[in-house]
Amino acid sequence: MLAPARCQFGSGTIGVRRLGPSTGVVPRFSRWNPPMARTSRSSRMVTRFSLALLAILALEFGWSQPARGADAIPRRVVVVAGKKSHGPVGNGIHDYGWSARLIKVMLDNSNVRDRVVTEFFLDGWPEDPSSLERADTILVISDGRDGDLFEETPFLANEARVQFVAKQVARGCGFATFHFSTFAPDKYAPQVLDWTGGYFDWETDGKRQWYSAINTLETGVEVVAGEHPIGQGLESTKLREEFYYNLRFATDREGIIPLWRVPAIEGREPDGRVVAWARQRANGGRGFGTTCGHFYDNWKQAQFRKLVLNALLWTAHAEIPPGGVDARYYTHDEITAALAGVEGTARAEVDDRPLRVQIYAGNEAHKWHNWEKTTPAIQALLEKDARVQVRVSHTIEDLAKLSRENTDVVVQNYVNWQDPTALSPESRTAFVKFLEQGGGLVLVHFANGAWHFSLPMAEAAAWPEYQKIVRRMWNHKGKSGHDAFGRFQVHPTGLSDPITAGLKPFEVTDELYFRQEGEGAIEPLITARSKVTGEDEPLAWTSTYGKGRIFQTLLGHSEQTYNTFEAREMLRRAVAWTAGRKVVPLTPTSDPVPALTAAPSVEGLLREGRSGQALDTRKGGAIAKGRAEYHELPMTVECWVRLFQKQTYNILVANELKSSPTHWELFTQPGSGHLTLYSPGMKPDHVGTTVDIADGQWHFIRCLREPERVRIFVDGQAAADQKVNLGAAKSADDGLGFGTLVDRAIGCSGWLDEVRISRGLRDGEGVPTGLLPVDDQTLGLWRFETIEPEGFADEAALKNRALPVAP
Repeated sequence: MLAPARCQFGSGTIGVRRLGPSTGVVPRFSRWNPPMARTSRSSRMVTRFSLALLAILALEFGWSQPARGADAIPRRVVVVAGKKSHGPVGNGIHDYGWSARLIKVMLDNSNVRDRVVTEFFLDGWPEDPSSLERADTILVISDGRDGDLFEETPFLANEARVQFVAKQVARGCGFATFHFSTFAPDKYAPQVLDWTGGYFDWETDGKRQWYSAINTLETGVEVVAGEHPIGQGLESTKLREEFYYNLRFATDREGIIPLWRVPAIEGREPDGRVVAWARQRANGGRGFGTTCGHFYDNWKQAQFRKLVLNALLWTAHAEIPPGGVDARYYTHDEITAALAGVEGTARAEVDDRPLRVQIYAGNEAHKWHNWEKTTPAIQALLEKDARVQVRVSHTIEDLAKLSRENTDVVVQNYVNWQDPTALSPESRTAFVKFLEQGGGLVLVHFANGAWHFSLPMAEAAAWPEYQKIVRRMWNHKGKSGHDAFGRFQVHPTGLSDPITAGLKPFEVTDELYFRQEGEGAIEPLITARSKVTGEDEPLAWTSTYGKGRIFQTLLGHSEQTYNTFEAREMLRRAVAWTAGRKVVPLTPTSDPVPALTAAPSVEGLLREGRSGQALDTRKGGAIAKGRAEYHELPMTVECWVRLFQKQTYNILVANELKSSPTHWELFTQPGSGHLTLYSPGMKPDHVGTTVDIADGQWHFIRCLREPERVRIFVDGQAAADQKVNLGAAKSADDGLGFGTLVDRAIGCSGWLDEVRISRGLRDGEGVPTGLLPVDDQTLGLWRFETIEPEGFADEAALKNRALPVAP
């Protein structure tokens, strides 16, 4: 009986299509591919004889496809990936781990997904090799030792490993090597030749003197044994590769089947150009090897994928379908998503259906929750999930268009603050129907206060059904409240839930809501200790309405919330969970902190003011370093301001973060434009006027603060005079904002000119006719005349420049 390796693969008319050039001449391939006449009658007879002989040999040597019944047990493929070499993970060279992951995802989503199950191990030989003892084939993708360079491939690392593999091979398990793992020392040459049929020979007489060779080039690769089962659907192709060649094969060629060869390589005859081959062992077991695989990008090449995947099925004794294994390439994101939560041989299904998310935001009177910045931050974090497609609407009545046909999840970043307009019956009906039919809902922060009877100026818009949808709501007429905006620690409760699984305690800068009201039971996913109530307050939970899933988080006051990975991750997971889709966890490495918005350009930030230049706060604000002098009483704050809208808050000057008890800010109320002072360490904490300064005109503002009294003057006229109590407090000294809060959560829509802060009390009456002077009382004076590299000049003795910041 002839050995399969000596048979005439690619000969005759079939071989011309596989190997021959345009002339139809079949190239020689040593004893594996002897020449044949091309057109004679005898040639055709030989061809028919050859095909018949192939069929006989297939039966004799086990090449034939296994019979497959309806109850066939899937074959088990195990991939062992060695530690990464040749640069960092993800650089596309020797990316063993990613190759192993990709192979599993490809097989699990291919046309043979019911014929094999796949498991992989990273960073070398598994500590528990029992899975290998159940394998139908084992593929090793790893480094190989090259003299004193690199580590020995894991299966040759020691005598025990070699004996372990020999035992698996003896029971008929398939075995395959890939690129660098084809390297083997002379010591184990007999075993490797038996297991796979060939190897890269780097050792001569105990020294690093290569018999084999390496050549990196982009060139054609030819199919040799197209009639072999691994050749199903395999075609000649072009590949950029670090080819290993002049390999060492068994001298008798028994059971060795060449699969791919590279004509451009000047290899030794007869087999020096072979770069992929199969091995049929006498005991029925099968082996495979390829020296390709240096560049990860070659997985994008359909023929490379087919070669390797066909080989894995063949070595596992699984049936290869006509045309071979059909599996597409998957990106790292798709692989990560498919493998999320998958263990062992469980199927890593790729769910690439679009996840359609509709964000509702808006309401000009609600800008103090800064939806103009939180909404794009939410969109950006959600789109880290490649499945997510986000649409944003600033018109709440677009709810009338909502349906399960066009949306999977609604993210509500909206509340009808100071808006008496009721939601239309059409929008209410569409919203309820969407949830009842299984649509998802994610409620962010103050969205839990929407359409509630206690909302200021919005009583007529109350919607009782919304109180059934939302488990916990803000009741302005009850005891609902929040700690001052600031940094606090959040603790996952340990509840088994995919939204918080694996998350550790984290710090976030936000408002800590407490005493939210509702009737339905909740199981908190996260909590935080309130400084006001002294209790651990629930901050996120899930619920249902009809078939719809709902996630509610009380975090999200400003875009700063999403500087914290865990806050981003929960919202991202929640969208997938509420959609009934697979939750794909990310890591801080794969989802780094978003880059801060760049500072505004100098152009457009200044414009002609009341005298000289002024800061156009619509284009950006400015922030100076915090100093203790800016909150030591008594003190006076003065500025010129011209505001153009009153729908939202306008911040004139603000000292420190809101979380600081010595924080203070001069601002205008939304809707009325009334000038107000706020300071959380003061009782009462607001001192308001009834003067509308958001009327498009220039106004001179002067605020005189004492420990027990606050007076506010507008254009030299007394506008407020309030007795206050001021408790002892520790300052944070974390900044002084002009036209913006220090955390930049709220800005200003107008022009700001000449801000002066003084120690002691100045005369409240009268309006300056010229520039404000610097005197012994002056702590700071910013005129905003020019922008220098160091920022806006402070003409007072402290020389505390203010840096421009984006709006």
